[in-house]
Amino acid sequence: MSLMRNTSILASAGTGKTFQLSDRIVKLLALGVKHEEIAALTFTRAAAAEFIVRVIAKLREAAEDEKSRLSLCGRLKLDPAKFDQKKFREMLRQALLSSNRLTMGTLDGFFAKLVNNFPLEVGLNTGSATTIPDQEIANLRLSALQQVIESLDGPATAALLANLRDYNDGMEVANPLESMAEMAKDYHELLVSSDEARIWGNEALIWPDKQPCWTGYATKVDAAKEWAVVEAYARRQFGEDPVEWPADFQDLAEAAGSDRTTNGIANGLVDYFGDVFRAGPGRQSQIFYYENLSVDAVTSDAIRNLLLRTVDQLVSARLRQTKALHRVLSAYEKVYDETNRRTGLLGFSDYVTLLTKADPFKKEEIEYRLDCSIKHWLLDEFQDTSAPQFQVISRNIDEIIQTPEDRTVFVVGDLKQSLYEWRSGNRKLLGNLNARIGANPEHGEKLNLDETRRCAPAVLALVNGVLADHETKGFGRFYSAIAAKDWSATFNPQKAVTEPGKPAKKGDASWVRMTRPTGMKEHEDPGIQALWIAEHIKATTGLRSDTGRLANGLTCAILVSKNDHAAQITEVLRKNGVEATDEAKSSVIEDNPVTAGLLALIQATVHPDNGLARGLAEISPASARFLQAHGGWNGASPMIAQTFIAKGAEALADLLAKSADLSEDKGFIRKRLGQFRSIAIDYDGTGKRDLGDFAGYCAASQLRDSADPQTVQVITIHRSKGLEYDVVYMPCLNNSKQPIASIRTGDMLSMPVSDEDFKPRWLLANVGGNVAGLDATLGAATDRAKAENAYGNLCRLYVGMTRAKHRLVMVSMRLSEEQTKKKLVEGDGKHDFACLLESSLTTTGKALKPADLITEAKAEIAWEAPEGDASWLTDRIEEAKKQAKPDKPKKTEVPSFKPAVVVEKLRPSKSTAEKQFAWRPSVEQNGGRELGTLVHAVLQLLEKDVDDLLAGLEKIRFPNEHLRLREKALELTRNCLSKPAVRKLLSDLPEGALLWQERQAVLMHEGKMINAIFDRVHVIPGQSAVVIDYKTNDCTLAQLKDKYQGQMDLYRIAVAKLCGLDVGKVRCVLIHVRKGELVEA
Repeated sequence: MSLMRNTSILASAGTGKTFQLSDRIVKLLALGVKHEEIAALTFTRAAAAEFIVRVIAKLREAAEDEKSRLSLCGRLKLDPAKFDQKKFREMLRQALLSSNRLTMGTLDGFFAKLVNNFPLEVGLNTGSATTIPDQEIANLRLSALQQVIESLDGPATAALLANLRDYNDGMEVANPLESMAEMAKDYHELLVSSDEARIWGNEALIWPDKQPCWTGYATKVDAAKEWAVVEAYARRQFGEDPVEWPADFQDLAEAAGSDRTTNGIANGLVDYFGDVFRAGPGRQSQIFYYENLSVDAVTSDAIRNLLLRTVDQLVSARLRQTKALHRVLSAYEKVYDETNRRTGLLGFSDYVTLLTKADPFKKEEIEYRLDCSIKHWLLDEFQDTSAPQFQVISRNIDEIIQTPEDRTVFVVGDLKQSLYEWRSGNRKLLGNLNARIGANPEHGEKLNLDETRRCAPAVLALVNGVLADHETKGFGRFYSAIAAKDWSATFNPQKAVTEPGKPAKKGDASWVRMTRPTGMKEHEDPGIQALWIAEHIKATTGLRSDTGRLANGLTCAILVSKNDHAAQITEVLRKNGVEATDEAKSSVIEDNPVTAGLLALIQATVHPDNGLARGLAEISPASARFLQAHGGWNGASPMIAQTFIAKGAEALADLLAKSADLSEDKGFIRKRLGQFRSIAIDYDGTGKRDLGDFAGYCAASQLRDSADPQTVQVITIHRSKGLEYDVVYMPCLNNSKQPIASIRTGDMLSMPVSDEDFKPRWLLANVGGNVAGLDATLGAATDRAKAENAYGNLCRLYVGMTRAKHRLVMVSMRLSEEQTKKKLVEGDGKHDFACLLESSLTTTGKALKPADLITEAKAEIAWEAPEGDASWLTDRIEEAKKQAKPDKPKKTEVPSFKPAVVVEKLRPSKSTAEKQFAWRPSVEQNGGRELGTLVHAVLQLLEKDVDDLLAGLEKIRFPNEHLRLREKALELTRNCLSKPAVRKLLSDLPEGALLWQERQAVLMHEGKMINAIFDRVHVIPGQSAVVIDYKTNDCTLAQLKDKYQGQMDLYRIAVAKLCGLDVGKVRCVLIHVRKGELVEA
């Protein structure tokens, strides 16, 4: 019998899922479950950190406060007599001591750990894996593609180009490498999860029983003969000049005279001549051109035959395109797998691929060992888990559900917050797991949490008004009947709950409808809406302080769907006196004239003929000042190149930054220069020293601005998930190009094998909605794809709206009369979020309040919550004042890390190739010092496995100028590492601990600068640290301690400051290398 039941919780926004999850962990620990038997996994590092923080906080509160202890015992059904404060103090102590044994982290991190624990089982050719940063993945992809092309002989090259032609609708490809890179970026993950060639563009699988209605028309129709009939009709109806004919007749003429077509033309023709299809062969039909026009049966048949010919051409092209895509990607995947994945150069998705593609017997071994070690699984944000991710742990989860014994599964998610379809997140996994857990009441329970503590009733009135009862209201006709049904089954009206002993939460919510000024286009909406929001923020008394920043303790966000909207809105806010931070990833080097000019200096140094870079450098203020200071390009370029070669990227960044005039800077340019320096430090960490490569690295690097809590945050809805704000604005709701239910041109059509097996039964490149509607199979696949996209968009809207605690303001533009007729009356299936507001919130017959704050556009309050109470702001200001902590003096130290020397890491026993140090220590007269440098370099190769290093010592190559000391250095190293105390110290690196090697730190202490280079530091975050320093002095232990005690005292202070530890938690040890003994300092 299991200690606890399996549990599935569907938790709406703000209902306390983290509270439930941390309660679960506390109860498991209370029942005696070992820390290492628990795995709590989520999607972000911040959420994972929150787990342990909540657990420690609950144990501490129960250990210190009697009321908290009794409350926790009651909630977890623990015996208060047994679980007294002493017991909770012991549990707290054990939790702190054993937190590194508790598996709490992200799914990505967990899979990376699995691969590194089972490298041979998953097929790694090396003993460990390296996670590749996002900006380097593209380079690995290009490298693999280049190898594909270079490895081909003549016939193979011709075959590749033929495949690319097929992929490109029969047209020649100007740049094969670029085309292949685009294919790999868009479809590689799909290939990895669905690699069987038979499912890509296979007609027999798509139509196993009956061929579609257009089959064979591409070859059997006499296009010239049929067009002659249609042309005669067009001349009778519209005149002799084809230019005066309807555009669709002109497109039909083009299609009749060609052996290929496009999605746009084929779908446009099917839409316009839709009645011809509906009428059927041998029947009259009609078309519309200012009025309904009759089409005789003969002409109808001719039009129908030409349309079916065009559709057959399109679908045949898409079948060829799908097959060609698979062939090209398969060649790429083979090379990528061999050169990157199997050698341990991995992106996060590669870890999952290795685990799912491992040999079945090896996978069973991994699953068995997981089953032996982890007894209790806690899975958070499960709606965003992908099928391949779940496949890694599914057998372990399935076995627990079927035979619980002393094991449990605890899964938390929200089907309304599924935002990661773009990275293969599959909400249906949560639905299936929820049903399976609930199907066995004896061992499982499922709970729904719909009472939120976050949102005020007024905010929820707007949320429920827009998102409730879509199926009952018939909203399926506006976007997707399938999605409306699924959403209605998921969405329960959200309820506000008041904390015990606290007053009900106040707030207000409204929908503001603006009128687009004459001549303004839709793409200008973000700017005009941002201007209105800026004025609304400034007009809200008390929201901002006298400095123009948000009042202390208050938060405000503007949530959008696109990064470019975030950037556009942020710029408008700043120009109109509202401090704002855009957290979208952006190229921080090229978004301002100062660092863009400095980068141009580097680019022009690498490529002197780059006129664009030279011109930018000459007109940008900082770079122009640098050129002037160094006598023009003849002096500046050599200075840049020599500094970089001699000292590295960081030194170059520091040199260039001195040219910036910061006398009038308010912080933005200073921040960008700091980010430029950070990018340079990161580049130094790669071990490369290539100025051209560094210029490309800078241009490709994208960073997020760190959030300033006293500025308005402008971020995407995806980024806002898990956050909350006092005030939320949601503009940019009109989007005619991307309605709620849409399918992108590049999307693949497919149907899953079953409701449990999500692998595609077949795949076909998108043929367009109108063409797909001619066939039941493709129509069903298209409807399914649109429904999934529509459901995901409703999730996005829900997540954005439920970030608001007290005020929610939706901002849209008024629909034109034509849009109102098509979208709201006729229901053209192209509803966007603005249309959804118009459909769901009743405004008819009400006198609308004006909300004019700017002269550029009129605005009105189209809807406001009846529960609204604007006094919430006064209450929040008072609450924030009470919660405010006394100002602490700002710390002045800014730690900066960079490798003092860059040494290639190697595992000697794992490689037969000889390795050479990347540094070149200078030849000195002092042989003792030179020997010490060599020993330090050898010991720097040690990570944790001492035997591993000892086994590979003889394979290490030394620079020629130091060969005379090679044997002596290796002998000292070998003797030192053979001593038990030294081995134990260097190997004592607990799981979760951090290892620093040859790290430099510069910081201030009591007005003085500490400039330290640590040989080796073991850091257990939040707990302790051990500083280890190698010394090769020929002296006694006492002399060694006496000589270096001062240095170690400073190192202790430095590490304590850098790690946020008490000085007493930092241990310093000198290793006397010649004697192989330890000296505590």
